[in-house]
Amino acid sequence: MPTRWRVALAAVGVTMIAPAPRPDSRAPLWWSRWRRRAEPPPDPFAALEIQLQLARVSAQLRALYSEPRIWARGSRVIATQAAYDSLLATACRLAGVETREEDTVPGLTRSDDERTREELELLTRGWAW
Repeated sequence: MPTRWRVALAAVGVTMIAPAPRPDSRAPLWWSRWRRRAEPPPDPFAALEIQLQLARVSAQLRALYSEPRIWARGSRVIATQAAYDSLLATACRLAGVETREEDTVPGLTRSDDERTREELELLTRGWAW
């Protein structure tokens, strides 16, 4: 009986909507394993691009610190440091390194200790810049 009305609705052009999946708490165990496996791995070229950008920005920071007679050096250092911190947050997200909640806000600079910890975590995971 249910098949007839589905066929009739399909003939008219009405599509059936699949039922909503159950929440994860009621999902079978195989579903959560399959779902974890179905997530695509991170793109290696995106990681390489972030590494190259980190290398460029860190070289620019070293050049700013080594040249004592740059006009408006302070504002340039602040802007470059903010760019470096943003790239570092992106790299941590790609590598799976935990960051603090306020580190995801663009424009805020990290403390030196937190920046060093994240850099060391990335180095232990094979990142180099």
